[in-house]
Amino acid sequence: MIAVLVDTTNDAHLLHKVYEGVENLTLLVNPSNDEVDRVLRERPGETLLCMGHGFSGGLLATSYFTGNGPAVAVGDRNIDLLKGRKLICIWCHAVGFAARHPELSGFFTSMFISNASEALWCGFDADDDDIFNEVTLFAERVNSLIKDNTDLSEWPAILRGQAAMEKGYVRFNYDGLQYRGKKRQKFEKT
Repeated sequence: MIAVLVDTTNDAHLLHKVYEGVENLTLLVNPSNDEVDRVLRERPGETLLCMGHGFSGGLLATSYFTGNGPAVAVGDRNIDLLKGRKLICIWCHAVGFAARHPELSGFFTSMFISNASEALWCGFDADDDDIFNEVTLFAERVNSLIKDNTDLSEWPAILRGQAAMEKGYVRFNYDGLQYRGKKRQKFEKT
């Protein structure tokens, strides 16, 4: 599995728990676009896990936050390198990215509230401590699904069943989870 984490904010940093202890992992933290493209070319069939902040055009790159260089780490710019692989896309509006590219297959988040500013913007009253705790729980749950080799098509239902759906922003986050593509999307053993 290839993991790309764009670790630019406190909430994005919590996502490292998604890949903790995952075997045979190639980890790219705050990679350059050239580095992402090189690894994707070298491993064309390998599952790709992408995490951080984003929009329907893709996962935002570190350079988006610094103002230096291309704004997207993984997205429209390298769509040909994403086709034919299992994707796990954990960024705001990743579902919109998948909808624009129906040939992609995998697990995608929609708008995913990961801090108090996003909660307020979406009409919810919650503090960073509570939200960061929920993001950590989500990351740990996804980690378990990866380690258990759970079929990607089962992820949304399993995750919803584990969530504190009585919290409005948590329900909002988990209701936006989607699987798109072929059934039986387990991880390859390498």
